[in-house]
Amino acid sequence: MSDWRQRYSHKMISAEEAAGLVKSGDRVDLAYYPSDPRAVPRALSARRHELREVTLFADLYPIPWEWDKPGDEHHVRCYTGFLLPTN
Repeated sequence: MSDWRQRYSHKMISAEEAAGLVKSGDRVDLAYYPSDPRAVPRALSARRHELREVTLFADLYPIPWEWDKPGDEHHVRCYTGFLLPTN
């Protein structure tokens, strides 16, 4: 394995680990090139009640996530690549 690939492989984390790094008030910018582009938002959605005022910018189609439910608007706010709020 080449040196850069070995260094890169040590930086890889799961979607759940990435979502676990997010704190209330954070701004999260996601660029989508992974095999499952919805994995991190799905993991972040599972933590939505632990978080407040998280802003997610992602190249997603505006699809209904768990944070789109009434009463959840102060947890995670998602903006697509077109900067349109999904909630």
